[in-house]
Amino acid sequence: MRDFLQRLSSRKFQAALSLIAAGLVMIFSGLGREAAEGQVQIVAGAVMSVASAVTYIWRESKIDLANVESTASAAGGADAADKPQAGAEAADKAE
Repeated sequence: MRDFLQRLSSRKFQAALSLIAAGLVMIFSGLGREAAEGQVQIVAGAVMSVASAVTYIWRESKIDLANVESTASAAGGADAADKPQAGAEAADKAE
């Protein structure tokens, strides 16, 4: 529960929520306008909301992955042989 409350108070989460809210305001304020102008505003608001949510989820997953990897390496569960190698290094070893 403490971890959940800590995430709610993070600046990244609050920024994502405010961007999503701003996008929703753009969507709903564009509903009463003429067709062309309203459609542009609705699409821009939708893109802004979705991009904010996706970016937040992606960054949090990267943070969680780093935490899992550091925990696994500290426990001795991950060694150098288990990690994938970068492109040029893998090609050199294959030859």
